[in-house]
Amino acid sequence: MKYEIEIECDSKDALKRLSDMQMRSAGFEPIFRYAREQLRKANATNFSTGGLPVGGWRPRTREYPWPIMNKTGKLMKSLEGLFGPPNNIGAKSAEFGTRVEYAKFHQYGTTRMPARQIVFEPRGFARDLASKAAQYVSRGVF
Repeated sequence: MKYEIEIECDSKDALKRLSDMQMRSAGFEPIFRYAREQLRKANATNFSTGGLPVGGWRPRTREYPWPIMNKTGKLMKSLEGLFGPPNNIGAKSAEFGTRVEYAKFHQYGTTRMPARQIVFEPRGFARDLASKAAQYVSRGVF
């Protein structure tokens, strides 16, 4: 007795999905735009709460007529906006930050000024971004 089993497999849908995934993995701009928006929100919260997302900024030793870390608004605006140099979104990488010349003195402190962290990675940011990137590649939405 001889048995024959014939199986037909239509792999067209699977191949299309793989092709789409390959195409989406060539450029992560949508994920990087999402990342910029999340960083903008985190930076705005950092400035509006006196650095609470980074553990709080050390208080001043004397009073000034302007809010802490916001004498002119230039530094705050640069980090709440994240547009223009050095901010750049490419297909495989993105850079976000500020070119305000005195930002490093606030970030790291000086002999006369305490460090007040203004550039930071929000809690869970990397994990959230990785999850969104995986969803984007596999399904095209995140």
